[in-house]
Amino acid sequence: MRRYIDTHCNLPNILAKIKLPSYTELVKKHFPPEYEGCVSVASDADSQIETFSLAQNNSSVYAAYGIHPLYAAQYTQQVEDRIREYMAHSKTVAWGEIGLDYHPFPGHDYAEPSLQRKIFQQQIRLSLEYQKPIIIHTREAEEDTLQMMTEHIPVSWPLHVHCFTDSLEFAQKLMDTFPNLWFGFTGVITFKNSSELQRIVKEIPLNRILLETDGPFMAPIPYRGKVCHPGHVMNIAEKIAEIKQKSLDEICQVSRYNTKLMYGI
Repeated sequence: MRRYIDTHCNLPNILAKIKLPSYTELVKKHFPPEYEGCVSVASDADSQIETFSLAQNNSSVYAAYGIHPLYAAQYTQQVEDRIREYMAHSKTVAWGEIGLDYHPFPGHDYAEPSLQRKIFQQQIRLSLEYQKPIIIHTREAEEDTLQMMTEHIPVSWPLHVHCFTDSLEFAQKLMDTFPNLWFGFTGVITFKNSSELQRIVKEIPLNRILLETDGPFMAPIPYRGKVCHPGHVMNIAEKIAEIKQKSLDEICQVSRYNTKLMYGI
């Protein structure tokens, strides 16, 4: 039987947007039998406590904690202390998401690149201290991301570059440098205007790919515009199978093995 883990979503945000009272109800109403679990990523200070509770109270929920580069200003000593505390728990499988995001957002008060780089480096240091795999967020910051990763992260470290949307050349450099690095692709690959990203999916070996939704964002076709959740993973897997001209069973089997290598689950 096909089995999958959604390797990147934010359950508290999904539950709030879909207006369901519990994770149990979400699974019951929206997830297919292939669903095995998810990694709920608390990438801002507000979602950390609820993420911890969901992971502790549901056997199929795992957690990761870190501060997203756009929210780097939230990285206070109190937030760091809480993440350190959560890293000691068995259901915590990674530090992240962390990284750099230079995409312009006019009218938004997001962190400047200099602060992003400072907080990225600090969180890399701590993830190594706690011996945790790292979830990387990078967008329109290829040169700085690669430089910081090569300077501060051991080449053998397990890395998940999630929701990858940058260039194939960048992806190749990352693969050449880090043998234990995987890419996550979301529902974006199903969109009509994603031909370049589909080309990248075709070129990246299957043994370097993880299945993820990044829910509640970017629901795949035919659910575009709705709340994205782990129940949509099979739609993404089907698109990867189509692009690579491989069976859906092979996509699920290999990506599930990759998840085990990356997260130990």
